[in-house]
Amino acid sequence: MNEPTLHEAIRPEFHPRVHSVMIAVHSGLAVAILVGGTERFSQPSYGALLNMMGGRSWPWGAWIGICAILMTMRNSHLDALGTLSACVWMNLWMAGFFVAAAGNPLAVATAGVAYGGYGALNAALFAQKVGELRKARAIRKGAG
Repeated sequence: MNEPTLHEAIRPEFHPRVHSVMIAVHSGLAVAILVGGTERFSQPSYGALLNMMGGRSWPWGAWIGICAILMTMRNSHLDALGTLSACVWMNLWMAGFFVAAAGNPLAVATAGVAYGGYGALNAALFAQKVGELRKARAIRKGAG
């Protein structure tokens, strides 16, 4: 039995639902990070992530918030950009938690697994969006 590929992992009828859920997740993270500030980032778990941004948390919140906004755009290219950028954000957070856990036994690693899962969902959504863009381009070329 063949396992589904990443592109096939989200069936077309589920794509809009998963997409909406991920927009809500990204928006919630953005608000929590922007409102909570660095006080919300406990050491050592978030240490690597704070160090990447010079001790500031707002760039992380702004980044994922912009991703959520881009994902709401009707322009498919902007939506794809937001989805890909959110995938990168999630994978950086996953790596940050795993680096912290490897370097300090008091660091929390379970959040890294969650961010990895979110990153995989974003990757599947991005693959779906790229497939839709390619199909639309082929239709335009065929009609022209």
